[in-house]
Amino acid sequence: MDAGLPIPRLPASAERLLLPAAALLWLERAWARHLKWVAVGATVWLALSLMGLAAAIPGELRVSLLFALGLGSVGAMVLSFRDVALPGRAEALRRLEQASGSRRGALSLLDERAIDLSDPTTARLWARARAEATLARLRLGRPRLALDEAERYGLLPLLATGLLIGALIAKGDAPARIAAGFSPYAVSLADLRVTATIAPPPYASAAARTLSFGPGDQAITALKGSRLTLRLAAPAGDWQLVGPAGAQPVKDGRVAVTLAAEGRYVLQFGKRQAVRLDASFAGDAVPSIDFDGIPQAAPTGALRIGWMARDDHGAMAVSLEMRRGGALRRLALDGAAGSGKGAAFADLTADPFAGEVVTLRLLARDGGGQTGQSPVLRLRLPERRFLHPVAQALIAVRKSLIRDPGARAAVGERLTDIAAEPGRYAGDLAVFAGLRSAAMRLAYDTDDARALSVVRLLWDIAVDLEDRGASRAMADMRAAMDALAQRMGSASDTDMAAMLDRLTAGMGDYLRRQVEAMQAQPGAPGTGAGATLDLSFLDAMMQDLRDRLAAGDTVGAQAALANLRRLMESLQFGGSGDPALAKQAQAAAQAAETARDIEARERDLQAGTIAESVRRAVAGRAGPMDEQARSQRDIEAALQALQRQARDAGLEPPAGLARAAQAMEASREALGRGEPGDAMLAQQQAVEALGEAAGALEGQAQAMRRAAGGAMAAQPGTPGSGVDPLGRPGSGFGQGLVELPDEERMRRVQQIRRLLEERAADPRRSEDERAYYLRLLKRF
Repeated sequence: MDAGLPIPRLPASAERLLLPAAALLWLERAWARHLKWVAVGATVWLALSLMGLAAAIPGELRVSLLFALGLGSVGAMVLSFRDVALPGRAEALRRLEQASGSRRGALSLLDERAIDLSDPTTARLWARARAEATLARLRLGRPRLALDEAERYGLLPLLATGLLIGALIAKGDAPARIAAGFSPYAVSLADLRVTATIAPPPYASAAARTLSFGPGDQAITALKGSRLTLRLAAPAGDWQLVGPAGAQPVKDGRVAVTLAAEGRYVLQFGKRQAVRLDASFAGDAVPSIDFDGIPQAAPTGALRIGWMARDDHGAMAVSLEMRRGGALRRLALDGAAGSGKGAAFADLTADPFAGEVVTLRLLARDGGGQTGQSPVLRLRLPERRFLHPVAQALIAVRKSLIRDPGARAAVGERLTDIAAEPGRYAGDLAVFAGLRSAAMRLAYDTDDARALSVVRLLWDIAVDLEDRGASRAMADMRAAMDALAQRMGSASDTDMAAMLDRLTAGMGDYLRRQVEAMQAQPGAPGTGAGATLDLSFLDAMMQDLRDRLAAGDTVGAQAALANLRRLMESLQFGGSGDPALAKQAQAAAQAAETARDIEARERDLQAGTIAESVRRAVAGRAGPMDEQARSQRDIEAALQALQRQARDAGLEPPAGLARAAQAMEASREALGRGEPGDAMLAQQQAVEALGEAAGALEGQAQAMRRAAGGAMAAQPGTPGSGVDPLGRPGSGFGQGLVELPDEERMRRVQQIRRLLEERAADPRRSEDERAYYLRLLKRF
């Protein structure tokens, strides 16, 4: 070719559309020859699928028809490729020219000819033609499918009407209906319905959730450890649930799995995927807990520990951590505490830390294993005061052994000396055998380096001498209450009845032994009216507990049991029957409570002093701390009032009160000089002295109660009694007042009762349902 003749070149936009134009032209020709009736058959089948008629055809027949439709489509395509030639480049260019409205031959001219541009006129014409071709807006256009008059005005509207009716019937189920109609499987899963129940783990207070869905993808969110149960309304066959841990078969239309890991859980029918569940874990925050006031000692010596806890998913295991020096001890308080206020009794009088100042911390552990901690609290643990001379001697020996486990030989000799004087313990062979066993263990049991078994044995001997087994009976009663609280709501009716009988027997044994111990003391008044207190309301409280359990009122039964526990911890027995001494015991208890309050105020002042000293250090200020000094003066005045109160009641003020007064005076003077370091040291000494004094006053109150005689309990209607002024059980600790219902509430109760009676007598209801209504009737 001459160098003056340029090679023709199509615009890039035309080059990109050549192949689609050729394919569209081939389709238009193949449509007229073979593909028209394949499209009609597919459209008819699509309309039938949208209407739900295709899925209603018996499975094997539907698959055969679908196979025939597919086979016909393949055959038509094969015939089309055989009979319809692929369009050439020139035909594709003409198709583009026609669809774009370009001048005929405009694109072909650029594609097929070499132009001699030496002539100016020719060159201008060539440039104009190329510009027109380049600027032209090229389009493929719509397919021009050949239809005769009958097809255009008869068949085509009929197909469109069928599709429209199918779409109106299917609505949102259109994708599922189309999938079912075109499914290559004989068994359709379009009607599959899955009911999923997600039960949270036992520690969570939330109720189970239920979801319902069909085939496809579903996202679920649950706590780790939740139980996922799927119930299927589906065709019979080989169903299984495949998860991260493997496959699990569906039996009787049901399958259950524990969500131990996040991931994908696929419900399969044979090898077909029917449902895909994407499981993820919900958030679970760390629980929080704090002391609800300073723990107080009950008359029985048990420490009542209250707390305020929070957790986003319910139940927690609450425990108490006690630390003294490098020694650490932990005590479980409540295995299933809920959010909000809670309390538990812990008898620590037998603990080696008893009578010592320890650091307390509450721990709350949720079901997910996360643990929250409370701020620390310093407290002197209650210490039991013994009146029996031999018991006092054994406790002294026990303390020396705890302080110095290496003094085993000296302790063993002391125990042998005590055992050699049987007259001191009324010749009780059990006491003698226990003392000799303890001495032998100290001499020969080298495996027990800390002599802990001897420490426990000496405590058991001492308390048996003191109260003739009442402490062991109290421990059994507490164990029965703990077992009932733990299994409430999960145990069978038979087991629950057995536990209630055990609790009733334990309470009776404890009361009997306490009375026997009281009467065995010198100068006991016997069994006259002056030595007893009518405890008949305990029967009412036990019956209330039984009724709540029978009615299925687990929450109310828990409250009733806690109320009963508080009442039993408030009972105290003695033997002299001296009303004046009983009054003095009450004064000692009140003085101990006041001392605890003053101790708390001094702690708050110490915290305020620390905060103020930090602010002063940051600001670079110095000088007297007048506000803290005034607070210290007010606390001193309260302490002086307490000392006067103790003396007026005939009590012996503990030495700790005097030491606390001296420390407070030193603190006030240091605050006046602007020396916070010295003030904080003196405040700490005051806190420790007040704790010791409060413990001593509590010990005096306990000893006086024992010597005062009679069965002493918090009087009905007073705070802490748990019963109202008529001896009826209240709804909670110290809530003895009973609210009388008004006329409207009485009418509502009658309506509820009539409704329950009607349902309990309805023979159409199941036996279990009627029994449930009968249990509810007991509450009305």
